Amino acid sequence: MKWSTIALCVCIALGLLSLGLMVSGQTYDYQASIVALRTEDGTAATQFKSGQFVFVDVQLTNIMTYTSASQAYLVVVRATYSQTLYGLAAFSGSMTPGQQLEVIPAFEVPSNAPVGTYDIQVMVFTTWPSNGGYPIAASVTTTFAVVP
Repeated sequence: MKWSTIALCVCIALGLLSLGLMVSGQTYDYQASIVALRTEDGTAATQFKSGQFVFVDVQLTNIMTYTSASQAYLVVVRATYSQTLYGLAAFSGSMTPGQQLEVIPAFEVPSNAPVGTYDIQVMVFTTWPSNGGYPIAASVTTTFAVVP
Protein backbone atom coordinates (compact mmCIF):
# COMPACT_ATOMS: atom_id res chain seq x y z
CA MET A 1 0.00 0.00 0.00
CA LYS A 2 1.33 3.45 -0.89
CA TRP A 3 1.95 6.07 1.81
CA SER A 4 -0.64 8.38 0.24
CA THR A 5 -3.25 5.61 0.49
CA ILE A 6 -2.32 4.97 4.11
CA ALA A 7 -2.48 8.69 4.86
CA LEU A 8 -5.92 8.90 3.20
CA CYS A 9 -7.19 5.94 5.26
CA VAL A 10 -5.89 7.56 8.47
CA CYS A 11 -7.51 10.88 7.54
CA ILE A 12 -10.85 9.20 6.85
CA ALA A 13 -10.62 7.25 10.11
CA LEU A 14 -9.90 10.46 12.03
CA GLY A 15 -12.55 12.45 10.17
CA LEU A 16 -9.95 14.79 8.69
CA LEU A 17 -10.82 14.38 5.02
CA SER A 18 -10.80 17.64 3.07
CA LEU A 19 -12.36 17.52 -0.38
CA GLY A 20 -10.48 20.50 -1.84
CA LEU A 21 -8.02 20.67 -4.74
CA MET A 22 -4.93 18.47 -4.34
CA VAL A 23 -1.72 19.65 -6.00
CA SER A 24 1.60 17.90 -5.34
CA GLY A 25 0.14 16.16 -2.30
CA GLN A 26 -1.23 19.44 -0.87
CA THR A 27 -4.99 19.95 -0.53
CA TYR A 28 -6.30 23.46 -1.18
CA ASP A 29 -9.65 25.14 -0.53
CA TYR A 30 -9.33 27.74 -3.29
CA GLN A 31 -8.37 27.66 -6.94
CA ALA A 32 -6.65 30.64 -8.55
CA SER A 33 -5.87 31.40 -12.19
CA ILE A 34 -4.45 34.42 -13.95
CA VAL A 35 -6.97 35.66 -16.53
CA ALA A 36 -4.73 38.38 -18.00
CA LEU A 37 -2.35 41.20 -17.26
CA ARG A 38 -4.02 44.51 -18.07
CA THR A 39 -3.16 48.17 -18.64
CA GLU A 40 -4.98 51.03 -16.87
CA ASP A 41 -7.73 51.04 -19.52
CA GLY A 42 -8.35 47.28 -19.12
CA THR A 43 -6.60 46.16 -22.31
CA ALA A 44 -4.84 42.79 -22.01
CA ALA A 45 -1.08 43.25 -22.42
CA THR A 46 2.21 41.44 -22.02
CA GLN A 47 4.50 44.48 -22.39
CA PHE A 48 4.69 47.47 -20.07
CA LYS A 49 6.90 50.55 -19.69
CA SER A 50 8.38 52.11 -16.56
CA GLY A 51 5.73 54.15 -14.78
CA GLN A 52 2.81 52.09 -16.12
CA PHE A 53 0.52 50.12 -13.83
CA VAL A 54 0.21 46.35 -14.26
CA PHE A 55 -3.23 45.06 -13.27
CA VAL A 56 -3.18 41.32 -12.53
CA ASP A 57 -6.64 39.91 -13.29
CA VAL A 58 -7.03 36.84 -11.06
CA GLN A 59 -10.01 34.48 -11.04
CA LEU A 60 -10.51 33.03 -7.57
CA THR A 61 -12.87 30.15 -6.72
CA ASN A 62 -13.71 28.76 -3.29
CA ILE A 63 -13.87 25.00 -3.96
CA MET A 64 -14.50 23.86 -0.38
CA THR A 65 -17.11 21.11 -0.12
CA TYR A 66 -16.86 20.19 3.56
CA THR A 67 -18.40 23.35 5.06
CA SER A 68 -20.77 26.16 4.19
CA ALA A 69 -18.85 28.74 6.21
CA SER A 70 -17.21 31.71 4.55
CA GLN A 71 -13.41 31.65 4.49
CA ALA A 72 -11.09 34.66 4.43
CA TYR A 73 -8.42 34.95 1.73
CA LEU A 74 -5.47 37.17 0.96
CA VAL A 75 -4.22 37.35 -2.64
CA VAL A 76 -0.56 38.42 -2.87
CA VAL A 77 1.04 39.26 -6.23
CA ARG A 78 4.83 39.47 -6.56
CA ALA A 79 6.68 40.75 -9.64
CA THR A 80 10.37 39.87 -9.80
CA TYR A 81 13.23 40.33 -12.22
CA SER A 82 16.32 38.17 -11.64
CA GLN A 83 14.95 37.34 -8.18
CA THR A 84 14.72 41.04 -7.22
CA LEU A 85 11.28 42.28 -6.12
CA TYR A 86 9.98 45.10 -8.33
CA GLY A 87 6.25 44.94 -7.67
CA LEU A 88 3.97 43.86 -4.84
CA ALA A 89 0.19 44.02 -4.55
CA ALA A 90 -2.41 42.43 -2.27
CA PHE A 91 -6.18 42.08 -1.99
CA SER A 92 -8.21 40.45 0.78
CA GLY A 93 -11.80 39.40 1.38
CA SER A 94 -13.85 36.29 2.10
CA MET A 95 -15.92 33.89 0.02
CA THR A 96 -18.45 31.14 0.66
CA PRO A 97 -18.00 27.66 -0.86
CA GLY A 98 -18.80 27.62 -4.57
CA GLN A 99 -18.37 31.37 -4.94
CA GLN A 100 -16.18 32.68 -7.76
CA LEU A 101 -14.92 36.19 -8.36
CA GLU A 102 -12.23 38.23 -10.06
CA VAL A 103 -9.77 40.25 -8.02
CA ILE A 104 -7.47 42.69 -9.78
CA PRO A 105 -4.54 43.85 -7.64
CA ALA A 106 -2.13 46.24 -9.35
CA PHE A 107 1.39 47.63 -9.00
CA GLU A 108 3.39 50.30 -10.77
CA VAL A 109 6.47 49.39 -12.80
CA PRO A 110 9.21 51.43 -11.06
CA SER A 111 11.06 54.13 -12.99
CA ASN A 112 14.34 52.27 -12.39
CA ALA A 113 13.02 48.89 -13.59
CA PRO A 114 15.41 47.22 -16.01
CA VAL A 115 14.20 46.21 -19.46
CA GLY A 116 13.55 42.47 -19.65
CA THR A 117 11.23 39.61 -18.74
CA TYR A 118 9.61 39.66 -15.30
CA ASP A 119 7.98 36.83 -13.38
CA ILE A 120 4.59 37.27 -11.71
CA GLN A 121 3.62 34.93 -8.89
CA VAL A 122 0.10 34.92 -7.44
CA MET A 123 -0.28 33.33 -4.00
CA VAL A 124 -3.42 32.92 -1.90
CA PHE A 125 -3.22 32.71 1.90
CA THR A 126 -5.69 32.71 4.80
CA THR A 127 -4.02 35.89 6.08
CA TRP A 128 -0.49 37.33 6.08
CA PRO A 129 2.04 34.53 6.69
CA SER A 130 3.66 36.67 9.41
CA ASN A 131 0.31 36.43 11.23
CA GLY A 132 0.08 32.65 10.93
CA GLY A 133 -1.48 32.56 7.46
CA TYR A 134 -1.01 29.51 5.26
CA PRO A 135 -1.56 28.81 1.53
CA ILE A 136 -5.11 27.91 0.51
CA ALA A 137 -4.48 27.74 -3.26
CA ALA A 138 -1.64 26.53 -5.44
CA SER A 139 0.46 29.50 -6.58
CA VAL A 140 0.18 30.45 -10.26
CA THR A 141 2.71 32.27 -12.41
CA THR A 142 3.06 34.19 -15.65
CA THR A 143 5.55 36.60 -17.23
CA PHE A 144 5.53 40.06 -18.76
CA ALA A 145 8.14 42.26 -20.42
CA VAL A 146 9.31 45.73 -19.45
CA VAL A 147 10.17 47.54 -22.67
CA PRO A 148 11.86 50.92 -23.29
